[in-house]
Amino acid sequence: MSTVLVMSHIDMVREHVAAFTRQDWAAYKAHLLPDSTYEEMATSRRLTGPEEIVEGLKPWMTAFPDLRPTFTSVIESGNEVAAEITWEGTHTGPLALPSGVIPASGKRGMVHGAMVWLFEGDRIRNTRHYFELMELFGQLGVTPDKAMAMAEPMAAAKQGAAPS
Repeated sequence: MSTVLVMSHIDMVREHVAAFTRQDWAAYKAHLLPDSTYEEMATSRRLTGPEEIVEGLKPWMTAFPDLRPTFTSVIESGNEVAAEITWEGTHTGPLALPSGVIPASGKRGMVHGAMVWLFEGDRIRNTRHYFELMELFGQLGVTPDKAMAMAEPMAAAKQGAAPS
């Protein structure tokens, strides 16, 4: 008699996030459906497909190569997993955002966030990532004026309007 071990969606999420922080992009993409989507609420980005998602996420690891998550809580309901995550890392590389680039500051950053993954079978259909970008900007020493200037295009994109 053989035993088949099946990973829970929570285990898959933990492995998926670990692949991200290891920058093991092949393992990261293996968890995604071909038309999977990633929505980053703080930057108003919506990325589609494994290649676009990985290319959109790489700048975070360029900026914070030691970025590490701490899962505060994780729950699974049906085909969804939700988690509270604290992200911590040192800003040693440029942070390229849709609205501009923040040069490396050498400062530690910590951001509280939440993520929701929707599964189809054993692969991810959609990821929604919520975090407070202004919290991070303050820790990196981004001046309020620059932070607002960078946030404006992202806020306009969220509302579907062109920035003023």
